[in-house]
Amino acid sequence: LRYKSHKKISLQEVVFIDPARIVCDETGQWHSVYMERAIELFDRNHVSVLSRTHEPKIHFDASIDKLPREYPFPDRLEIEMLSEISLVAHKVLRTKTWTENERKHILSALHIFYEDFRFYYNLLNHEPVKSVVFISHYHNEGLIAALKVLNIRGVELQHGLISGNDLYYQYSPTFRAAVRDAFFPDTICVYGNYWKDQLLKGCEFESSQIIIAGDYQWQPESSPALIQPFNQVLICAQKNMHDEY
Repeated sequence: LRYKSHKKISLQEVVFIDPARIVCDETGQWHSVYMERAIELFDRNHVSVLSRTHEPKIHFDASIDKLPREYPFPDRLEIEMLSEISLVAHKVLRTKTWTENERKHILSALHIFYEDFRFYYNLLNHEPVKSVVFISHYHNEGLIAALKVLNIRGVELQHGLISGNDLYYQYSPTFRAAVRDAFFPDTICVYGNYWKDQLLKGCEFESSQIIIAGDYQWQPESSPALIQPFNQVLICAQKNMHDEY
């Protein structure tokens, strides 16, 4: 069998993966909510920006959903990853802990994980990429697995509230051994010291992995709500926590 090669996109040292969430300013100009200010910190010649979805209002180097998902025959590392996944799948099928419906969900998640792993592994392999910056580590396990295999630094940007109610940011120390082998980024950038303290209540990140980066969404040129800042209350809430707040 002969594999018909597709031309890969050439990537730079730092890759940003933008979820393509955008906002329009007062002048009608569209901006990336999460990535624009972070990207401005770098020499643009050393940065590649990939969009999760095709968004014509903002320029990206490539849209992930437009990139080909046809690969050569799996190499040794891809086969090893598939072998490990297969072992987990067989354990899930044998155990009596899960219901039939739960087993289907777990096996489906394993399938999606390997699909994502193969995509990012082939996208980043043999490229000069040193760091990949993205939003939220959950649902990005395949990406993070590829980064770890390729020895590329994974950097997460805080994108919202971190609280004890979050499933993905404050795991009990009871799970420390499991979390150590799970797919978390090497570094996470948070808005301020408060958020670092919140993360350290969990067991996912050590202090050295947490960088105080500031709120990259803050708009210093925006008009304040009040000339004199008195009786102002800031409420930060998850969209599913209205009743609690």
